Amino acid sequence: MARLVDHDSYQPVYKQLADILRERISTGELQPGARLPGEHALCQEHGIGRDTARDALAILRAEGLIVTEPRIGSRVKEEHERKVVKLKPGERLWVRMPTPDERRKHKIPEGVAIIIIESGDNEAIYLADRTAVE
Repeated sequence: MARLVDHDSYQPVYKQLADILRERISTGELQPGARLPGEHALCQEHGIGRDTARDALAILRAEGLIVTEPRIGSRVKEEHERKVVKLKPGERLWVRMPTPDERRKHKIPEGVAIIIIESGDNEAIYLADRTAVE
């Protein structure tokens, strides 16, 4: 039987649910590309409210473990082949989370950091989950 949230626990229920789903992803029970149960199903299975289910899914999105598409639902994020970028002498690199404008402009999924490589006056932006830097 699947593990359920403990309503008597000191830990907030939405964090418990995020832990349960994270465990199912890390053990391979939920494979890359697999759909997660919908909010309604999570609510019924765990005896929780819709906001609690949404908060749990938001944690996993922010961690980059799942992606959610409107009217489709959430699925386990698939791994992408990594592009190798070689850092040249004099270039600077830093990693940060994108701003909402950058996220929209570059179609960056929630929970994905960006790598910025600066060379003189030029900047290149790479998605951290799809880039390896040497």
